Parts: sequence; C-alpha cells; structure tokens
Amino acid sequence: DGHVLQGDALLDPLTLAASLGGRAIRGGAAEARRLRAARRDHFVMAGPEKRLAHAELGRAEALLARRLLGDGCMALERAISELLGTARNRDVFGRRRGLDHEQRLRLSRLRQTLRDLRAAQRRLRRDGAAPFFAFESHFADVMLQGGFDVVTGNPPWVRAERLPPRVREILTTRYSCWRPAGTRGFAHLPDLAVAFAERALELARPGGVVALLVPAKLATSGYGEPLRTRLAHTTRIERACPLPEPMALAFGAAVYPMALVAARAEPSGTEMTATTLGAKPAAPAISQRQLQSDAGGPWILIPGAERVEFPTLGDRWTPQLGVKTGADDVFLLDRECPGTRPAIRGRDIAAWRCRPRRYVLWTHGSDGLPLPRLPRELTERLSRHEERLKRRADYRAGPPWQLFRTSLGFASHRVIWPDLGRRLTAAVPAADLVPLNTVYGIATRDASDAAALAALLNSGWLTALARLVADPARGGFRRFNARVVRGLPVPPAGSGAWAALARRGMSCEPADDLVADALHLDESDRRALATDPV
Repeated sequence: DGHVLQGDALLDPLTLAASLGGRAIRGGAAEARRLRAARRDHFVMAGPEKRLAHAELGRAEALLARRLLGDGCMALERAISELLGTARNRDVFGRRRGLDHEQRLRLSRLRQTLRDLRAAQRRLRRDGAAPFFAFESHFADVMLQGGFDVVTGNPPWVRAERLPPRVREILTTRYSCWRPAGTRGFAHLPDLAVAFAERALELARPGGVVALLVPAKLATSGYGEPLRTRLAHTTRIERACPLPEPMALAFGAAVYPMALVAARAEPSGTEMTATTLGAKPAAPAISQRQLQSDAGGPWILIPGAERVEFPTLGDRWTPQLGVKTGADDVFLLDRECPGTRPAIRGRDIAAWRCRPRRYVLWTHGSDGLPLPRLPRELTERLSRHEERLKRRADYRAGPPWQLFRTSLGFASHRVIWPDLGRRLTAAVPAADLVPLNTVYGIATRDASDAAALAALLNSGWLTALARLVADPARGGFRRFNARVVRGLPVPPAGSGAWAALARRGMSCEPADDLVADALHLDESDRRALATDPV
C-alpha cells in the first residue's frame, strides 16, 4: 500500500553522506507533495487503477531519489574539495600543510561514500527506480514536516564483534551515541541497538514518541553512557522498564529486554519515569531528574534507591581481571603436575571459600617476569605449541610461553569474586591459587584489608547495590565487573567499622548488620534495596 517498506533504516548512503558532508539532505516541497499524493492514491485505489497508481508512486520516489543523490554528491564533492584545499595550503616556511591522520581518514570515507552514491545514480538511471530505501526519499513528505508521530520497534541486538570492521567504522562516523566505552575490547563496543535508538529519535517529529524494546544493559553498560545522557537531557522519558524474568524468557535472547518510551521534547524537570509495565498512574516511578543527575552513569531504576555521596572502592583500590592464558586448552590441566599451580575460575568461588578444579602451567618466576628458559616438564608440554602461542591476540614479543595480566597471581594479599553470578561472593584465596580471567580481584596491602573487603562484598547489602548497576544476564545473573565494584561504597579506612569488618572477615562471619550501619541504611533504604531479591 506504499506505507510498508523494507530496507536499511540505519546506514543508507544518503544519511551517511549528510553526516560526512555536514548538511541535511532533504527533498523539495514540490516533489514531496507529489509523493504524498501518489502514496494516498495508491492506498485507496483498486484494480487497474491501483497498478497505475503504483507506477506513479515509483516515479515520484525515483524523482526524489535523483534529486537527493545529486545533492548528496554535491555535498561530498564540496567537502572533499575543502579538505584537499587544506592540504595544499602552505605554512610559514612555504611547505604544504598536508593532512593529519584524522583528516586522511575522513577523506577516505568521503571518497568511498561518493563512489557509493555515484553507483546508486547509475542504478537509478538503469532501473528507473529508487536504488535503496531511505526515509528522506520514500517518506520525504513526512520528513519535511519534522518526522513521524510515533517510531516503534524491536531493533536488532547485535554485538559489535559480529559487525564487519567497515560497518563499525561507519557507525562511529554516523552516530554520535555509538561510541566505545573508555576501555579496550569488544565487550566495551556498543550494541547495534544504540544506533537504532539514536536513529529513532532522529525520525520522530518534535513532540513525537519513540517506543523501543532494547537490551536492558543499555541502562547500565559503559558504552550506553552517551545515549543515556542524550535521553535524560533532551527527551521526556515516559518509561524505562526492564522486563521481569518470566516475560524476558519468552524472547529467547541471551540478554534481558527493556521497554523504553520517550517523547522528543525538552524535559521540564517534573517528569516521572515509570519503571514497570501497566497503566502509568499505578506504576512505580522515579524522577527523571534522578536520571539526569547520574551524569551518564548507570540508571538506578528502583524507586527510592537514590545515589548518596560515599567513598567508593575505586577511591582506594583498582579491581582487575585475573590471569589470561589466551590458550586455555594448552595451559589448563585437569590434574596437578610438575610446573603447575591450582587455578580458580569464577564458578569455583563461593562466599568465603574457593575450590580449585583445574591447574595452570605456570611459566613465570617469582619476580613476575616470564621465565627465560622453561623447566623440562613445561618444555615438553609447550614446545610443540610455540607458533600458536605467538599468534595469541595479547602476545607482542618475548618468550612465547608467557601469560598475560599476571599481577593478581603474584599479589601477597587479595580478595577475588566471580565476574558472573546472582550475588556477589568473595573469598581470600590461598597464596598458591591463580585467579583466571573469569575472576575479578583486588590486591591489598595487608591481610586485614583483604578480610575486610571479603566481609563487605559478601554482605547482602553490597549485592543489592551492585545489582542496581550491573548488566543483567540470563537466569537472574549479573555481571559484577570492575566498573560495578569500583563504584560500590566502602567505610573509611581506619574507622571502627573497617576494623570490625576485618574481624568478621578473618572468621568468615556474615556482616550485614555492620555494613548497614556503616552505610547509614535506614528502613526505607533497606526496603528499596530489598525490591530486587536474589
């Protein structure tokens, strides 16, 4: 009927050209009126008249596409000319300035996009039809009026490592919210849903509404900060609702969904954001001001659980991942052998204790450096894998048998916890145990601090606080990574509460009462935290 269309709503060449060229690309009013009339006629006609209306709709779309492609090429050619002009300019010594790395990268993107648009122009001349879907050509009349009243959908949830490198590069160029978090690795690249949420906001008219089903981790993940900041400060967030587990399981996805509803309107400061489904007047809600005050940090979507100023673990320590082998099938054994140390994975840790089930071939000396020469037992096991060990992603130079991120393996005093669990469970491991990379830990200066930290992290109140900001996973699990634990509150060093926690930790005794008092949790705080049972 001319209204239901299929295509790439995220990365069509026209929107990329507009982004790179620095100017909006919109159809003219006359072409937009013709398109609107053709779509209306196509919708109401039947029989032979509908076929004629369909042909006219195709001609109207092609006319708009021709103009938009021409405008896009002109914008890109102008941008390319300006860059080349900058390169030809001379400095005070008469030397050509040239282009820096970022300018050369932009020039490459401009030229590639220009090639794409020219190829689309050739297809348009050959086929007589718009060569790809674009809102600016197929719904030019709507876009000229500011956008759609409602934009709704369930965008793809695609992890960044599944995207081709060029697509990741284009997304970074095109969408201001699609930015990596401040740490390395694929885990910190945005989900594709971030770009779809930004695109939905672009397509909605002023006052229009966006209603999406997105991964719940957008409310907590580091890479979601730019999108959360934009939503909190430039829209009125009607609803941000992580779906309950029974409902989430129906989706069969590896992550939990969240219903996100926002109006494209400046917040007035009085908005309330519902945190569950159902009629909004009866739904639990939090003030949008609270989401604004989080400064891009994780959204705490539990009414009454507001942030308070308190020293954090990150003020005193640096949580870090355990040892990485890069080749577990080579380094990990099921039994103890000469040259091994007992290894701890996340699944091996419970509150206060850890039980190793595997052993790691240990190739480092007491100084922390890789051994310059391996003992005979290790040589027999590793020598045939030398080329493979050199191909590991973290290997740069030196002995090929080296392990990575080994500092927790050498720390005299440390507390460790699994990266994934329904609750925080911490233990102080024996000196010979090696935490692996499904384990996080903190190295402390003495045994007393390690014991106090274990008591703190094993308390139910710290689990409740951590679950507020941790990324959800299937089965009620949470990811208690360095970001989450770094932000947890901690009693001041040298205080009576810290000394008492150390005593409880030394004897492996629960410390919920001590933690509640040290963090000044009143009854309302405890009720709010108890709304997320483990």
